[in-house]
Amino acid sequence: MNHFLGQVVKLDSNQLTDTSYFLITKQDRENGMYEIEDGNGNVFGAWDDVLTSVDTTEFLDAIQTGKVTNETIIRSWVKNQDLYR
Repeated sequence: MNHFLGQVVKLDSNQLTDTSYFLITKQDRENGMYEIEDGNGNVFGAWDDVLTSVDTTEFLDAIQTGKVTNETIIRSWVKNQDLYR
């Protein structure tokens, strides 16, 4: 498994919602799956091959352009950057 709990990720081919950024909320190591949430209470299942990490430049740009507005996703990303305690 290439991702961790609390990590902000995006789907390679996002056809589920208007949001392209998700938060990993659970890992199912036995089946190699993640539970991801869009910050609006919508939960989905995903595998490693459809998830990609979000780098700092992309995430900050998404915040500035209004693509990411959910407080839970922003806090999780900031926390994982060791900027929030």
